Amino acid sequence: MGISINAATTGNDVTVVTFGQVDDASFLFSANDCLFLGDDGAITDIPPTTGHNVPIGFGLGNGSIFIDIDNLTVL
Repeated sequence: MGISINAATTGNDVTVVTFGQVDDASFLFSANDCLFLGDDGAITDIPPTTGHNVPIGFGLGNGSIFIDIDNLTVL
């Protein structure tokens, strides 16, 4: 499990980060915000209250996050 940092067509390579810093201008999370896997597969800073809780890391400030995927918890 990880976050892909590029898109690719069938048969081409996709780079997946499972641990470490990922930079992208679309990340607008504050430093130290806990990040979670959303129900739709998106990254969110809103902790889930039902379903599944999958902590995936934390914000480093606008433009950067740190990926450190934790275990799934069923809520």
